[in-house]
Amino acid sequence: MNDIFIADQAEDILADPEYQVSPRKLFGNYFFENEIALLFGDTNVGKTALAYDIAFAVDNGYNYWREPMCEVPGEKNIVFYDLENSKRQFAARYVHKGFTLKNLTRVEFDQRNINLLSRDCFLEDVENRINDQVPNLFVIDNLSYLFNNNASAKESIEFMKRLKSLKETNPSVSILIIAHTKKRNMGRTIDQNDLYGSKFLMNFVDSAFGLGASVIDSSTRYLKQIKTRSSEKYSQVAELEIEGEPYLHFELVKWTPECNHMKQGRSRETVITDAIAEQIVELTNDGFSIREIASTLDVSKSSVHRFLREKSVD
Repeated sequence: MNDIFIADQAEDILADPEYQVSPRKLFGNYFFENEIALLFGDTNVGKTALAYDIAFAVDNGYNYWREPMCEVPGEKNIVFYDLENSKRQFAARYVHKGFTLKNLTRVEFDQRNINLLSRDCFLEDVENRINDQVPNLFVIDNLSYLFNNNASAKESIEFMKRLKSLKETNPSVSILIIAHTKKRNMGRTIDQNDLYGSKFLMNFVDSAFGLGASVIDSSTRYLKQIKTRSSEKYSQVAELEIEGEPYLHFELVKWTPECNHMKQGRSRETVITDAIAEQIVELTNDGFSIREIASTLDVSKSSVHRFLREKSVD
């Protein structure tokens, strides 16, 4: 009998309590325990900021989604491979966050040894950290530092096989991978065909979600669930607003159809009618903040801010 396969009676699996425990949420229905998840999006859309939002939610439950997104805050040791930003850039974004990170280790390349970087040495580092630190969540930001544009399907498959093996042999481990997409046509919906490089990556992940720019305005993004094995898919996308205070993060605005964010969708930049303009002025004079006005009138904060700036309303 070949030792590389494991056979069990189906009823034995169904009767074993170990397999009846539902995985807990790490970030809503997007990402669960003991999964490999893939977050993808175009360059400069905010993938790293969202990845840190997820890491912070897992570390201590902190988020701006109006509800708890992680069911196990504070229980996980997190290793975040930040392969794009320097320590100075990280500090500039998060020094004023206002809370303490309990169990988050940030890892970056030693630029003095950048020529030694390979996928094998990266995976060896992951394996060593599992053996030494017992991390429960790895964030890999991002794959472009490990794969060039000419990476073959075979290389992608071998890399994902090793990650999958690490996850399966360490049931407490979850992995979030960040990847780039091709330049997107904003008139198209986000789907797995946007993934930059080999789509074979999608076959090896348990969940996937795409972050896209919106036609609403330059500070609006939307998050779309593409694949899940642990829950029902969200029927709508999450409309998000980029905020810089007290640190760089995303805030949930509302759940909405994806078409609202596409070129043929309705842009809220055109919604500032005379009637709404009068309400903005009235609410401003009554002491409402831009955030409160935007929420009350169902327009974006940047639209309200731009209107007030142009009209010089105090």
